[in-house]
Order: sequence, then C-alpha cells, then structure tokens
Amino acid sequence: MTKNKDFKVVYSNIKTNGNNASAHWEAFFTFSKTGRKVHNKIDASFEFKDGLIIKHTDGFNLHK
Repeated sequence: MTKNKDFKVVYSNIKTNGNNASAHWEAFFTFSKTGRKVHNKIDASFEFKDGLIIKHTDGFNLHK
C-alpha cells in the first residue's frame, strides 16, 4: 500500500492468448522527495502455468 494520496493506476488493452497475456498500464503519483508529478507508461506481459503467473515482465522507457 502506498502512502501517496494522489497515487492512481489505469489499465487498458488487456489481451490473452492461451497461457500468455499482455496489458498496458499507467501510474500517476507525486514523487515525495521532490514533489515532482510522475506519469509512468508501462507495457506488461505475463506467462501462466496451472492458473498462476510464472513470468511477469514490464517494459517502459526509463528516461521519459
């Protein structure tokens, strides 16, 4: 749980194909040390086995 009062996550473009899935999600929050607003855009991929996530990878541009 985050202490940040303006933390928000929005997800979209959820796709599944057998044992694989992908989604796009975006996180919005204020960085507590600087007060800077942050907007992270992430593309996630998942691999499932026996109904459980066995691999989760997030892809994003660190410098943006």
